[in-house]
Amino acid sequence: MEEKSAPNDYPLPEELPESPVAPYASSPAQIVSAAMVGGNWIGLPWFVFNAFALEGPTKRRELIFAALLPIATMVLGMGLIWVVVNYRLPFRVAEYGIILVFVAKLGLLYQLERLQSVTLKIHRAIGRKTMDGIVFLIAAFALRGVVIPWAFGISPWLGFAAL
Repeated sequence: MEEKSAPNDYPLPEELPESPVAPYASSPAQIVSAAMVGGNWIGLPWFVFNAFALEGPTKRRELIFAALLPIATMVLGMGLIWVVVNYRLPFRVAEYGIILVFVAKLGLLYQLERLQSVTLKIHRAIGRKTMDGIVFLIAAFALRGVVIPWAFGISPWLGFAAL
């Protein structure tokens, strides 16, 4: 005798599994904005939370890019300081060199946004709710002047990681 399975006893490959925190997922574009305005200290945990909330097929890559974000800013920032100090370059070189740190940061943030935005579109297309992250964006703007100097006061490494 053949067993028949229930019509919906397994998730369709196209349908993403729903996480318990799925209603709190937000737009990755808002996270990129918060990370550029506030720093990695708010963008990194928010991207990681979003990866777990969306439970998309690219979650592993998202977590890898999120882990690379503070490492890249630390290495490039401290490398810039090392070059300026050891080669006795004018401070103006550091001021312009910091642009390279922000370009690398923006590149990683863009990759994260690109990966998560596809998953978010699917998430919304199947009728799941998302959260508006404007409160976190405003908090990032308001707290940047406190968090970033505090991090640099503890250690330049921590400062560049939080930048």
